[in-house]
Amino acid sequence: MKTQTPPTFSEYFLLHGEMDGEPRVQMPFHKEIDTAFEQVLTGDLPGGKLNLLITMPPRFGKTFKVRDLAGLGMGIFPDSEWIYTSYSNTMAVTQTGKIKTDMQSEWYRTIFGVELEKTGEAYFTTKQGGSVFGVGVGGSITGFGAGKKRKEFGGAIIIDDPMKADDARSATVKEHVRQWYTGVLSTRKNNSNTPIIMIMQRLAPDDLAHFVLTNEPEKWHVLHIKGLQDNGESAWEIVKSAADLQRLKTIDPFAFFSQYQQEPQIEGGNIIKKEWWKYYDCVNVDYKVDGLVFITADTAMKTGNMNDFTVLNAWHATATHLDLLGEYRAKMEFPELLRQTKRFWTIWEKWGAKTIYIEDKVSGTSLGQTLREQNMPVVLWKPKDYSFPDDKVGRVNHSTFYIEAGRIRLPLHEVELSQAYIEECAAFCGGDEINDRVDNMTMATSIWKRKGGGYDVKAA
Repeated sequence: MKTQTPPTFSEYFLLHGEMDGEPRVQMPFHKEIDTAFEQVLTGDLPGGKLNLLITMPPRFGKTFKVRDLAGLGMGIFPDSEWIYTSYSNTMAVTQTGKIKTDMQSEWYRTIFGVELEKTGEAYFTTKQGGSVFGVGVGGSITGFGAGKKRKEFGGAIIIDDPMKADDARSATVKEHVRQWYTGVLSTRKNNSNTPIIMIMQRLAPDDLAHFVLTNEPEKWHVLHIKGLQDNGESAWEIVKSAADLQRLKTIDPFAFFSQYQQEPQIEGGNIIKKEWWKYYDCVNVDYKVDGLVFITADTAMKTGNMNDFTVLNAWHATATHLDLLGEYRAKMEFPELLRQTKRFWTIWEKWGAKTIYIEDKVSGTSLGQTLREQNMPVVLWKPKDYSFPDDKVGRVNHSTFYIEAGRIRLPLHEVELSQAYIEECAAFCGGDEINDRVDNMTMATSIWKRKGGGYDVKAA
């Protein structure tokens, strides 16, 4: 007998564990996933996005979560049609079988009243016309589709880890995954509004997550879940401790940044190589006399775990060098953003700062206009005004020459700041990585060049 009101995803997930005799733990990031899954089922993902990408560390519960999304979705919409895929056919078929077993249980049928009709090794159907089909990446999906031809939710495509970690360095495997996604899987949607849910650990700068965010950014809502959080704590200490993560960062930075931080790097750096960076010693430098001091700001106005940071950087520019002086970096709402920007300006004005350059986008525009009303020297920066490309990769390519030549430098005395800058720049590959510092650096480079800096550097 079907109950009157279906459970929320969180309720269903916890109840499932209780019914199986395996109580489930909900960490804060799990609750963010639950909210996103609810939004998939109601068609209310932020920004009107259709698809959902969740990148998260291994063993953090992604398969349990996404499997229960299909279970709950079939309970609420028993005629919905799903495709469940993973890096291997065995994995996909196994998870499809577990969804089927859940739906055959007494507790599930009591809640939803759904009855199965046909079952096979890799699929099953319901009497209401629904289905779930499991297939590995590269497999045939002939005869099966996902979604219904209607406005409300009618099913989805689930991609649960499209590639295994052992293949992170295989160009052949990565290309195969991309081709199967575009040429096979994406064609199995019965409705153009059928969502795709991809949940995975990042494995390489050119993995499938990077591919969809580069080619279909307007379609994807993204949750990036880091193993080691910005406060130095583990997102799930009992599964992977902060100490273990710090140790992994030292012995295998490729695995740490890719699988656990969702910021994949090519060893040695992606576009910006780690070994290119040079340092300066601030001894005997009078910033007020020697060169120009200015501030750049890449801003955001939300404080959630998945939101960007606001980064304020102070720079010292001469004809030959562009040096990073200092930084303020945090997540904050607008009132605090305004206060901290004014505080940062007060600090560096004493060292000769003349102007604050703020990127002219939504949050930056509001900040710049407010500061101007308070008679502060603000320039709203647009790349085209400085002969810089609109795209981030193009801006970085305009800056790498000067980094490699040793003309954009980091402070020798600020070890933690310099290392953080190097790591973030090395992680940049043009996708959805954290790139607030990269944006500041390219903004500063454009200003420095406009002021006449760097023209003594000769191409090799």
